[in-house]
Amino acid sequence: MTVRVSDVMTRNVDAVHEGKPVDVARKTLLARGFFALPVRDDRGRLVGIVTEADLLHDPADGRTVTS
Repeated sequence: MTVRVSDVMTRNVDAVHEGKPVDVARKTLLARGFFALPVRDDRGRLVGIVTEADLLHDPADGRTVTS
């Protein structure tokens, strides 16, 4: 049996935008049950990934998501 990537991938990917508060990323991860989120710039281009581990070690003291 052949399984294609398109059979298991998600087309409408949840992401966090660069410059958003870290707490927004944390809440999205918790609400959706994800371990990581892509980070997009103002043009929608992928500029990084924020992971659950990144947020566990980083206090949400007004910091923003950056690439």
